[in-house]
Amino acid sequence: ITISAGAADKEMNLQPGGNNLAEFLLIKSSSYKDADPLHTLTYKVNDTGATAIMLDAPHIFICKGAVGILDAAPTKLFFTNSLSNDVTIDILIGRDATP
Repeated sequence: ITISAGAADKEMNLQPGGNNLAEFLLIKSSSYKDADPLHTLTYKVNDTGATAIMLDAPHIFICKGAVGILDAAPTKLFFTNSLSNDVTIDILIGRDATP
């Protein structure tokens, strides 16, 4: 998914059709910073009112407990890009196929 420079709360679905099945989650970006150290790339989990988490390097969560740190049942991420350039976000999610 591409997040344009200046975009706020762009939604990405993680687990359509199945909550609390994620056992692995990788979130990475094509870029994490620009010339201005105050510019950031952030995401929120499940709700635009949630606390923003800075994406300053790839984030890797391995096992249900680690994924659960974000939320008990993460289903959506909302990305905000205050960098001066567009970024591409890659998400890899591993889930239990036989709940």
